[in-house]
Amino acid sequence: MLGTKILLTSVISGVSGLVGYTSLSIPNWDPKNVWRIKSNNKFYLSLCSYRGEKSGNWVASDLWIYLTIKDKVTDNIDTNTKLELWGEGYHWRGDGAKVTQPPTWRAESLQELVRGSFGTQGRFNWINDDGIDGEGRVTRLGEVGGGEENETFGSYIRCPDKLFQFSGSGRKEKGLNEFKFSLDNCKDGSERKGTKECSIKVELTKGSSPSEQLEWKEFIPRVIID
Repeated sequence: MLGTKILLTSVISGVSGLVGYTSLSIPNWDPKNVWRIKSNNKFYLSLCSYRGEKSGNWVASDLWIYLTIKDKVTDNIDTNTKLELWGEGYHWRGDGAKVTQPPTWRAESLQELVRGSFGTQGRFNWINDDGIDGEGRVTRLGEVGGGEENETFGSYIRCPDKLFQFSGSGRKEKGLNEFKFSLDNCKDGSERKGTKECSIKVELTKGSSPSEQLEWKEFIPRVIID
């Protein structure tokens, strides 16, 4: 899929300044939901963003969300191969109209406990909100780390692609460290002899209500092993 590398292309200028990105990639004619797992170690899902309130201390970020093979194990890829959800991108912060930390690149597992900007420990949650800002049902990523001054990427990271939803309705929030991702139902592919096609399964790792199960929403991945 397009967008295998992100480069900073503009400079923050005061409160109204934004960070711009351009993507570089080799030609790839596969649909966005196709992951050729042996030739691409990152499966990019969505470019998500957060812009904090420009009053007092604030944080802002642009974060690519992607899946990769857990622990970089690339032998015998098949059903039950473990995957992990990661985020990588730029984050910056300020105080009122003043930028106090320039854009800084960082990659972080979204399924592990994270160390905040000032040493606090937090985690990433997936959140379903009903009726936020009159937008209807919103799914987003949120960093929970003791307040915005301690967060790296922010607590309200919007993802334009409709990736996940919870089984039940209403507002729900769950730590991504409580889920595991893996290849599922790998079988002979339709492309050519010797290929396999798989789906991606999301499971709760701790006992919870069935309504808290995370599911793919409109984005349905198709993994090809060739």
